[in-house]
Amino acid sequence: MKSYDDIYYLVFEIENEATLHLEAFQKSENRDPGHVFLTLGQEPLFFNNSYKDEDLAAGINKPLLKSHMNMNDLIVEDSIREKLKSYDITGVQMYPSVIVDDKGVFNENYWYINIYGRLNCLDFDKCRIRRYSPSDTHHKVKEYALSSQVLDGIPEGQRLIFKPEKTDMGYVFVHEKIVKIFRDEGVKNLQFIKVSEYKSGMEFTSL
Repeated sequence: MKSYDDIYYLVFEIENEATLHLEAFQKSENRDPGHVFLTLGQEPLFFNNSYKDEDLAAGINKPLLKSHMNMNDLIVEDSIREKLKSYDITGVQMYPSVIVDDKGVFNENYWYINIYGRLNCLDFDKCRIRRYSPSDTHHKVKEYALSSQVLDGIPEGQRLIFKPEKTDMGYVFVHEKIVKIFRDEGVKNLQFIKVSEYKSGMEFTSL
């Protein structure tokens, strides 16, 4: 049986000249997505290219893809949402979102994966951490290790996507079943690094 560190992956956006760096409109940022449950029925979250002016001046047109990231958080197209929505993942909701492209077109077929809860699931005895303290809520983790004791007590379907508690970066962790969905959808602008293989900074050098 695989260890949890071989079943779960950290998610990062691949950085290159085509990477679309999204930022939230201020009115969306003010709603604190990624930290609180968002009330369904209110307006969508809105995002655009944070380098819009520079790209327009350079004549660069970055394409909209099936998935993007806003900081550490995932934004996915309808087809991916359709495959995710059957799961009842604790502390996670998919919230309607709009990406406004550089021509001002409102692309309404996106969903923000809002991870508003945090999971206390790290094995700090096995993690590599700079200056560990039991009272610290923002540890600088260099290498992660998941607690089998914690995850064994949670049904698999409820922990397919999460962010761990007590870390400073707020990275997204996904189960291999979620990775398969993205790969089946042909997503190539994200990289998934196994927890067991991850070392701080490798997301910038592994490709």
